[in-house]
Amino acid sequence: MGLHASRLPLPWAGPGARDAPLREGGPAAPAVARMNEKLSARSRELLANGRVAHLATADQYARPHVVPIVFVYEHPLLYTPIDAKRKSVDDWHELRRVKNVETNGRVSVLVDHYEEAWSRCAWVRVDGVADMLTKGEDHRHALGLLA
Repeated sequence: MGLHASRLPLPWAGPGARDAPLREGGPAAPAVARMNEKLSARSRELLANGRVAHLATADQYARPHVVPIVFVYEHPLLYTPIDAKRKSVDDWHELRRVKNVETNGRVSVLVDHYEEAWSRCAWVRVDGVADMLTKGEDHRHALGLLA
């Protein structure tokens, strides 16, 4: 699965929602960005060094679904595998996240860094549109990055 910049209109977007700025602050501050926005150095560091993230998808009725994922970030794309470990269904095409991506490609990925000292906690959320990569050069490239 690959994540790229959204070219789809946002559902029920309020005034200026599509042009919402990147939000961030101090050294461990959160950031929210669309994949086509410039990310801060700290946000890029979180994406480059993060090991686990959370993928949020929604179905055609906007019902949310969040799952933990492993991923790799290669600007401006983020890749996550649908791996072979045991799932709730036998066919990966039946996974809810896959069905949601095929129905409504809008997704959010949240990568966070947690420490007991809250001043050192940080997160970055990236919003975009996911595609299922099942064959071709993009698929091979993603598999190489994820290996």
